[in-house]
Amino acid sequence: PKYQTFAYTMKNYLLTHEGITYSDPYIVNGIEWRLKIYPRGNGVAKDSHISVFYKCQKHTAIKINTSTKYNLSIILT
Repeated sequence: PKYQTFAYTMKNYLLTHEGITYSDPYIVNGIEWRLKIYPRGNGVAKDSHISVFYKCQKHTAIKINTSTKYNLSIILT
């Protein structure tokens, strides 16, 4: 598939202490995704790391064998 980019800015990261933050949905090759972010970590990373997951929101019913590569950059300002 064609390489696509998506940028998400998490506002007030340093003030966020609990909970989960979701990015706005974005579509890549017909599949809707969101970032699921635990600002203070999740599981064994709790209170020591930020945890970020790609969450599939909506997809077509057609199953396609495909490979996907993601590159995630986090910039704190």
